[in-house]
Amino acid sequence: MAATVILRVPMATMETTAYTPLSVVLSQIVIPIPDTPAKPGDPGDLVRAMMYPGALVTSVWDAYTCATSDAPCDPEKAEWLPRWKSFVSVRGLKGVDETVSRVFAGKKSQVIASSFFAFGASFQALTRGNAGVLGLFSAVTLLWSLLGAMADASVACSPQWGLLAYLVLVYHTMNIAARARAAREKKRKAAKKKKEEEEKKKVA
Repeated sequence: MAATVILRVPMATMETTAYTPLSVVLSQIVIPIPDTPAKPGDPGDLVRAMMYPGALVTSVWDAYTCATSDAPCDPEKAEWLPRWKSFVSVRGLKGVDETVSRVFAGKKSQVIASSFFAFGASFQALTRGNAGVLGLFSAVTLLWSLLGAMADASVACSPQWGLLAYLVLVYHTMNIAARARAAREKKRKAAKKKKEEEEKKKVA
């Protein structure tokens, strides 16, 4: 589940832009950064570090495609590693925010909330092994927002396979948590029973 968010696996298509929770989260972080054609804004190393895993996967895939194809290839796509200073831009992330505003309109706040929930749930899944309640909230709010946008004929929004993978993984990690709780409860009861039996033997 963490990989679907960290690697920016597309969960939906917003017009011509892919929706990924991490991109939406980072687009909110860079909103205050001034950005003009004459003086492009700097997203910062934290944003770059969070975007790099997904960019690295895309870069390696593009470079492999270029290396195995006889067709002419863009020199930038032929590079195996993304350029640290140029692979992400403030303007690009602000474009993601503008697209979210245009496609989801009144449900934009729900999309942003579900994106933050998904990011938090992925971190929890990475550190604790399960997505917990955050994962459930992210899935519900994201689905609600997507269904609302899909019902609007004036915008183009459709789910992608990454959404299905995310939902399956949320459900799976919730099951892991439930099984872990059941195992702990069983162990606690067994320890309690063993202690009671030992006390009975001492009395006898």
